[in-house]
Amino acid sequence: MNDEIIAIYCLCEDILKAMNHQEDSQQQISDGEVMTTAIVAPLYCSGNFEKGRKAMSQPQ
Repeated sequence: MNDEIIAIYCLCEDILKAMNHQEDSQQQISDGEVMTTAIVAPLYCSGNFEKGRKAMSQPQ
């Protein structure tokens, strides 16, 4: 599961980079992390975004 999440994160970051996306200087997490959480929550947490957010913030 961790390898899949890392692959999803890398893909999200690559997409943002290809779009020449600029991050907001005030943000606390990257846009790639937000996108990854939005994809991972339905896949691994039964669509519960709060559980997905908590799972993403825990060190493995």
